[in-house]
Amino acid sequence: MEADCPHLEATINIPHDEIRVYKDECAYCHETSRSPGGLHICLSCFVGFCPSHALLHLRKTQHGVFVYMKFVPKVIKDAAPVIKNIAGEATPIKLAIGVPGGFDLSKHLKHDTITQVHCLACADLCEMDRFDIDPKSYPVIENLVSLIVDSRSAAQMEDIQSWEAK
Repeated sequence: MEADCPHLEATINIPHDEIRVYKDECAYCHETSRSPGGLHICLSCFVGFCPSHALLHLRKTQHGVFVYMKFVPKVIKDAAPVIKNIAGEATPIKLAIGVPGGFDLSKHLKHDTITQVHCLACADLCEMDRFDIDPKSYPVIENLVSLIVDSRSAAQMEDIQSWEAK
């Protein structure tokens, strides 16, 4: 189901550099985007929740709009057990992963990311499983979803800071 959501303008925030996105696992349990239920990232506070804890978060905070993320494994034929250096790639100058000067593994991702925007508050009011929001109808939401998907998670940022400190 897709329609206008009255919760959009009231509950979403735009992240800036100081805001961390907790998108690795549920804040209450250890469910991840690889779990069968996926992960809902709140568009107000940028914290991830499994489906059952997303409803708990909605009831506690009235934050109803979430981006749903689900990693689906890719079928990779003839995948080499070791990532080989391809001619023309820059040689890493740091012993780090995913930072400038370190190893870039983004080309070797072994999953596709499914994203959907839902308003759990509208779904709760209408007694539905979910209330879909088309991000293409709302450019701000579309950009926000891209920012969240492409951003480094809070855990990745902490890992990078620990590498940089050494």
